[in-house]
Amino acid sequence: MSTTTAASVKDQLLKERPHVLVARWFLEDTPALFKDRASHVAWKRDLAELLRVSVFDLIVVGSAAVGISLNPAKNFKAFAPTSDIDLALVSAHHFDVSWRWLRGLGAGLYRLPEPAQNWVREHERRLVYWGTIATDQLLAYMPFGHEWVPHLSTMSGQDPAQGREINVRLYRDFASLEAYQVACIKKLRLGLTP
Repeated sequence: MSTTTAASVKDQLLKERPHVLVARWFLEDTPALFKDRASHVAWKRDLAELLRVSVFDLIVVGSAAVGISLNPAKNFKAFAPTSDIDLALVSAHHFDVSWRWLRGLGAGLYRLPEPAQNWVREHERRLVYWGTIATDQLLAYMPFGHEWVPHLSTMSGQDPAQGREINVRLYRDFASLEAYQVACIKKLRLGLTP
């Protein structure tokens, strides 16, 4: 587990270009969740096999990667035993299947629980623009959800997840993932400047 501090993350946010931070935190560094690169790759390989995706398309993001939450509402909170694990899955196929499902909901939207309905609306307003689909409230209803939900639950029970919830966000391509993360870092950095 990482020993990254809120102060060190704030310092990096103020000194480094957002593109550099995205590459470092989500591509170059071993995620804070893992003790070493080998355990990180093994865990991703197991999950990729279960989801039937490429291991190269799975990227640990958020506090599980950095060691500190990058959500402005969480005030640079450290990754903790109760923190969830956020994964980016870059898959044009799964993005397109999900996007078509979202657009095709029609009146079926109102058969979903209210939190899921609100999440669909959030995609209309913001997320799809960035080439991303957040599955947190929707995965159980999505076309491949019945396959993925039990597999994510299985991986949640395997070390080092230790019972943490695993959330998957789909990205249309790597450029979408990078653009979304850079935009989030720029927004976070704005909150640090007087």
